[in-house]
Amino acid sequence: ALPISGASRPDLELAQVLYDELPTRVAAYTSLDLLILPPVDRLPSTEQRSALLAWVRSGGRLALLGAQTLRTARADPELAAWLEPRFRVQGASDAAAVHACGLGWIGIAGADDPTEPAASALIRDLLNDFPITVASASPGSSVASVAPRTERWAPAIPGLDQVPMRAFIVVLFVFWLLIGPINFYLVASRWRKPALLLVTIPVLALAFSLLLFGYGIADQGLTTRQAVKSLSLLDQRDHRANSVDMRQLFIGFSAGDGLRPGPNTVVYPAVRATDLDNENYIVHAGAEGALTGAFCPERTPQLLQVQSERSSRLRCDLIESAGGARFRNGLDAPIRDLVVRGFDDRTWRANAEIDVGAEAALELLDDPDAARADFASRHDLGDLPLLRGSYLATIESNSLLDDCALGAEEVEGLHALIGILEAAGGAEGESR
Repeated sequence: ALPISGASRPDLELAQVLYDELPTRVAAYTSLDLLILPPVDRLPSTEQRSALLAWVRSGGRLALLGAQTLRTARADPELAAWLEPRFRVQGASDAAAVHACGLGWIGIAGADDPTEPAASALIRDLLNDFPITVASASPGSSVASVAPRTERWAPAIPGLDQVPMRAFIVVLFVFWLLIGPINFYLVASRWRKPALLLVTIPVLALAFSLLLFGYGIADQGLTTRQAVKSLSLLDQRDHRANSVDMRQLFIGFSAGDGLRPGPNTVVYPAVRATDLDNENYIVHAGAEGALTGAFCPERTPQLLQVQSERSSRLRCDLIESAGGARFRNGLDAPIRDLVVRGFDDRTWRANAEIDVGAEAALELLDDPDAARADFASRHDLGDLPLLRGSYLATIESNSLLDDCALGAEEVEGLHALIGILEAAGGAEGESR
């Protein structure tokens, strides 16, 4: 039996799938907490492996058991890229170690039997000590700690849920004056036609109801807008970007054809699995796979979680020298906050924003762990690793996200980025 069965983790459900029947779509993995690959002499197919690794890079957790599995994984360029020593965050050897893989984790153990101590400890550590990324926990996740963290990270469109109490009280007072004293004075006293009250009262009530309805529409607007909090991985080695985000969406008039996510995008409502049956979430079959109904209701705020993957040629450069270091912003948005860890373990910080295409001098820091913790705390990002040859940044906007062809205006946003630098191929002192 696996070490996570029984009373040790009653909140988890175990399931088995035939190796050749692993899913080829990333959406099929998003309800998992951990996937364990047993000792094998071959990897899943290209399509299966692509979907599996996209899920891991977006915050999933994968355990590779057995010496043969590890040898097979190291022979695959896509997996081997994350098994480099600089990505190891736990363990001193391949007997049992955990590697960061984008926003997720890959655990490796040389033991063939999952009940052996090394494999058992690895599985327990992956489940207990390496949390799912705050924005990538799906409604099916069984990790109890995810829900409150997700709620804290949820964005909100400013002023959308606020009732303008002063204006509302003024409108009610005017309504009372018109339908009460003024109406009775004019109709019953001055015009001496009290029977006319049977007409004026409902007419005034209808008029004010329409006025309140129109005021609400005007106050909230007819545009489509959103508030977004995102975390993206930009792997500059293979020009790939994985993003997870939460967005509050408000559609003022019409969603048109609905949400149309890209081929490597997964969208799900930020609710618990038990709440999904209470709403009319509609997924249309076909190439575009449009999402309508409760995914994008008109004039009702909806909180969504989105995972996406796309290619990107954006890149930044760390230029180190004996006298210090500089950082070049090759993104398409200004960098607001930045911490960089070089390949030699030196850690740097930018003390000012870096505009698009600009370079800035960096300040050398003493403690990489303290720098990482301080950065994550300032932006409520949880326990993010600051790996050798990588950087953590917050940016003004994030073009790596999939807007699902909705064209929503972003009115509030927090965008964090983990960048994986490519080791210099020739220029001394420069990481790309």
